Amino acid sequence: MLGTPGFTVPMSTMALFSVGSLGCRSAGCIINDFADRDIDKHVDRTKARPLTTGEITPTQAGVFLTGLMAMNFGVLFSLPPECIKLGLAVTPLVFLYPTAKRWFKFP
Repeated sequence: MLGTPGFTVPMSTMALFSVGSLGCRSAGCIINDFADRDIDKHVDRTKARPLTTGEITPTQAGVFLTGLMAMNFGVLFSLPPECIKLGLAVTPLVFLYPTAKRWFKFP
């Protein structure tokens, strides 16, 4: 347990976890931009996003998302078994969280 005296986490595990966290955050942003691409055209703050302007196509975003998720799973399966179990359990949230604003009025 992390709070246990003498317990240490290898730097390689912390580095992998950090890369995976950034990768999952990036995947969530892509999913959000994809889901809101038609709405974002009408919002000043978001109207310049690449999917909204047509700078990249939905297909290109999907290909990039697929590659990003492949990298994320590669990182995940490099972590200890406990992390793999938790990572697989929360993977659906990566896809659901960006669209949750459609169902809930709070962030």
